[in-house]
Amino acid sequence: MKKKLILPAALFAAVLLPLSVFMYKGSNAQAAVDEAAASEQVDWREDYAYSMGVAAMHYAYPYWRMAHVRYDWTMKEVTPSASAVTPNGALNRFWHASLLTNADWKDGGAPNNDTLYSMAWLHVTDEPVILSVPPMDRYYTFELSGFDSDNFAYVGELSHGRQGGDYALLPKGWKGDLPEGVSAVAEAPSPWVLVIGRTYVAGEEDIPAVRALQQQYKWRFLSQFGQEEASPPQPEVFKPYDKSVTSIDDPMAVWKTINRALTENPPVSGETALMSFFREINVGPNFDVDALDDASKRGLARAAVDGFKQIQRMQMSGAGSAVLKSNGWIYSLELGRSGLNGDFATRTLHQSYSGIVANDAEEAIYFGGFVGSDGQRLQGSKRYQINMPAGTEPDVNAFWSITMYGPDTNMVANEIDRYAIGDRTPNLVRGADGSLSLLLQSERPDQLDSNWLPTPEGPFWLVLRAYLPGESMMKGEWQPPVISVVE
Repeated sequence: MKKKLILPAALFAAVLLPLSVFMYKGSNAQAAVDEAAASEQVDWREDYAYSMGVAAMHYAYPYWRMAHVRYDWTMKEVTPSASAVTPNGALNRFWHASLLTNADWKDGGAPNNDTLYSMAWLHVTDEPVILSVPPMDRYYTFELSGFDSDNFAYVGELSHGRQGGDYALLPKGWKGDLPEGVSAVAEAPSPWVLVIGRTYVAGEEDIPAVRALQQQYKWRFLSQFGQEEASPPQPEVFKPYDKSVTSIDDPMAVWKTINRALTENPPVSGETALMSFFREINVGPNFDVDALDDASKRGLARAAVDGFKQIQRMQMSGAGSAVLKSNGWIYSLELGRSGLNGDFATRTLHQSYSGIVANDAEEAIYFGGFVGSDGQRLQGSKRYQINMPAGTEPDVNAFWSITMYGPDTNMVANEIDRYAIGDRTPNLVRGADGSLSLLLQSERPDQLDSNWLPTPEGPFWLVLRAYLPGESMMKGEWQPPVISVVE
């Protein structure tokens, strides 16, 4: 069978228009000439830059996001009260939360309300950086992520047990010797690495014990290993050219931030070939968007704004081929290393936008709740109930929780300062048969306020976290409970 020759639209027009001029007589011929001239006045460069720019935004969003997170967590000053939950001063050293995350957190990323965080931004280029962990009596994990938001290694209960130890993160290609007793964990895939540590908290009364453990967590460069008090190097951290991670006020500044982040942290493996696709719009390592023509700049400016809006809408709709849906919840078993698996949509939408980074599924599975049993988006003007018959609570080997967020992916302030509810919530009331009913509404209920998770008056969404998920959950057999609308 012969294959049909299909001409691209632009080539087809280039062939057809001169032919039409030749075929038509008089005014028809002149009309064809006028039409051809008009088509040449349409500047294709703006449309091309727009189309390619939207695609580039979906790919490069994690780099833009990480540039903001790094600057905010290392360079910005915060008030003493906010510093209890907002990372700061975390350049080549740990920042430790002293309170469970609450509505004072304004950096988005849907943080948990279950653990105390320990954060660090490490610049790993010349020598290894060594993490020291004491013997642990509880669940803990230190997630190591590259600038693209993908995890590349862990130190934690699941991977290293509870005995404690010293663990080295190596610069790419490093061939030296480590001190006796220090174990190599991995090579850093990018010069900059984000470390997010989580330490289990049984309740408010348990915080002092966790704080004591945190004071024993240390990051020390190899040349300073063994020193009790070391002064880590303080490399340059560039300030993003645009002002906010939650809105785009200067679209061209967005691309400058992306290009500089990509220059510092070049994409790895097969992604380098993907980046060549964007060279015509000057997006990528060592490119300058200011060198573009005006039409292309207009296209890129539109692409930054529209691409960001698309990411917001797609995340709230549970878009992505790796996203699974069950009883109105969405989840994925591919989070944590989506980009390494070639799934850039999940990496952008559900790792970077939703959470900055995310645990691998073996550490935690995240179920996002966006709609009620009526199929409508969750709204504080309605009342909801989550019912779990005996034996149907999340299948976990550690613990579980359900946390409330506003559209900005921050926690929502409420009158009882409760931001999550789960198996460690004090005084939960279960039915005589062992069933559990959780109440989600904006007004305090007349009964069972111990089982109440307050909602805002406007839209909200939920994350059900399952730490160290069990076999049925890893196989996709466990079904999350329906978020039922109460009539």
